[in-house]
Amino acid sequence: MAHTFFPVNTMLEPEATAKSSQNLVVQNSFGKSEDAVKIKPWMAFVGGHKSIIPTWLRWFVIWQIVFFSLLAVMQITNAESEYETVALGATLAGFFFTWTPCHICRSIENLHLEWEQSPIDSVLDMDWETEGKKVISSKLNYIGIAVLFVAYSLFYFVTAGFTEPDGLWFSNQISNITFSLLILTVFLIGGWATAFFIQVSLLPMKLKADESLPPSPWEHHMQPLRTLSGLFLVLSLYGAMVVICVMIIALNFPPNLQQYAFALVIVVGLIALFAFIFPQLGVHQQLKEYKDEYLLGISIQLEKVMVEVKEDPTAENLAKFEQLMNMHDRINALDEWPFNIEQLGTVMASVFIPMGAFIFEAYL
Repeated sequence: MAHTFFPVNTMLEPEATAKSSQNLVVQNSFGKSEDAVKIKPWMAFVGGHKSIIPTWLRWFVIWQIVFFSLLAVMQITNAESEYETVALGATLAGFFFTWTPCHICRSIENLHLEWEQSPIDSVLDMDWETEGKKVISSKLNYIGIAVLFVAYSLFYFVTAGFTEPDGLWFSNQISNITFSLLILTVFLIGGWATAFFIQVSLLPMKLKADESLPPSPWEHHMQPLRTLSGLFLVLSLYGAMVVICVMIIALNFPPNLQQYAFALVIVVGLIALFAFIFPQLGVHQQLKEYKDEYLLGISIQLEKVMVEVKEDPTAENLAKFEQLMNMHDRINALDEWPFNIEQLGTVMASVFIPMGAFIFEAYL
């Protein structure tokens, strides 16, 4: 990374601050800028994009209707209700798969606005709105659908889910087929959502730094990076919720098939951890480079001031030396990771506690 050193007053107030002020003026002059930032997955349009009913509530009601419809079919056909809990876990997973992309896209919209209004936008080039829309329309989302469709098909082929007498689940073919269609729907939506989550997790890899003008690592300048960290915290916590849904399904799976559910719990848990930790690596690298850049610049200036103090220990030179030392200590104390130990502990606990509970319940 090329080293560029700045005078003390320049380091305290980067030129990029002017851009932030201009952004605020534009926002105040032309109204709410949220209207210009729209990142909407297909899930956001179900039930009406401008409906007064929140998106999460619309999807919650839809999945509950699906679940009660299955119960009605079971009641009409006198099917056994042994695996009702599996159906409930599947509908909860379907809810999280449909609502989470909407929430994540809304978080990206907010991040885009905060990023543009921050001095960091002048040195870390990233158009979150454009990248978010690319992720929504990416063909990789359909590859995710195809992968989970293959996984679904293999599961039913290996378990003879449609060919054994009365089906795999409810000792009644009608109920069995209805439930299998529900599972297929969850798998297909889950494939789209999983591919979406992975692509969002990779977005920090696209950050482009202007090495000739590193930003000041003061807290208010680094806030957008910490907002970005919060985005991936939310993403990983949603993944943990899916882990819990899969655990509910796994604990009520047929005993001879629980190994498949256990493998699914592990995969979902690893994806949740990946969604939080991996994107932070790129953010950590940026913070570390900015910190090292400024510490090196201040160290060089400190050496010059120390010489001046030895040759001419005036009050002015001593004050300059003290100012540089205070700046050095403040920058040196800045965190190099955008998340704190509490966030990491929350993610780890939300993933491993359900997995541990499942292992204890199923095998001990």
